[in-house]
Amino acid sequence: MKIVGIGIENFQGAANVDLTLSAPLAIIAGHNGAGKSSVAEAIELALRGEPVRVSLKKHYDQMVTEGAALGAIEV
Repeated sequence: MKIVGIGIENFQGAANVDLTLSAPLAIIAGHNGAGKSSVAEAIELALRGEPVRVSLKKHYDQMVTEGAALGAIEV
């Protein structure tokens, strides 16, 4: 499977991510709190169907960015 795009809206620390991937490798970098781990967990959740980083986050409503009505992940 090849991931060609990632779209994330209001998932944990990633408020709005829209990436088009054309290379076989992607590196996501940023300052602490920028949402890097949120992007990785969103991809894993979309592909596996379950969160794994923190057991408390198995409550899906707690994964939506605080103050947002809903969140979405598209891979």
